[in-house]
Amino acid sequence: DSTTLANGSHIVTAISRDLAENTRRAPPVVIKNNNSATAGITYYIASGVDANGSPTSVVGNDANDGLSPTQIAPGQGPWQTLTNINSHMQTGATFRFRRRDAFTGFIRLGNARNITFSSYYNPNGSDDPSQPRPKITHTGGEKVFSNSCVGTCVPPNNWNLLIENLHLFNPYPASGGGGIGIGSPMINNNAQSPYTIGTYTVRNMEIHGGNVAFILSGGGRFILEDSILHDTWNSTSYVG
Repeated sequence: DSTTLANGSHIVTAISRDLAENTRRAPPVVIKNNNSATAGITYYIASGVDANGSPTSVVGNDANDGLSPTQIAPGQGPWQTLTNINSHMQTGATFRFRRRDAFTGFIRLGNARNITFSSYYNPNGSDDPSQPRPKITHTGGEKVFSNSCVGTCVPPNNWNLLIENLHLFNPYPASGGGGIGIGSPMINNNAQSPYTIGTYTVRNMEIHGGNVAFILSGGGRFILEDSILHDTWNSTSYVG
């Protein structure tokens, strides 16, 4: 029953047995398990370097499928950068960044519902909170996470979002710079209303915002837990 297995790549070995109890083992094969999007797909990202530029133990590749926490076969392993995330933003998806690793860029959340961004560390995909948070750095005039986009971007009502266990760093000291910005539906970056987000949870985070650490506007429920906020230029991190 593949629904009992995690999405990703698995190694399967078949053993045949005849009436005389002779056995023969077939060579192992790798299969991909991809349950429906409603069940949620988990993608893994491992940059291979830490915030100081020193190598770490797992190096991803953007040519991989992103479905495994470590490299298990050609094309089957974690991604290395944020490049593939925006094109794989789908309802129920989870994106896990490897602890100790450092990344650059920003993420546009798009129209998908019920998205999770979190961390992992161990080869089986489980987490280890004793390790440093993954660090995502963006130095331009856009939040590290935002729902601004080019063209039409209208997240539906009850659009739930969980961001946890990450270190976001955007020192850009003017309008736009910051950690997280979730506003009203955006059409060519202009706010449209009315809009109701569902539940927006930020948990166990460290956020350095050159302009603001986070902005949430348009309504909905906001949960902030066990997080450190650094607002280095403008003290107007807010929920509105």
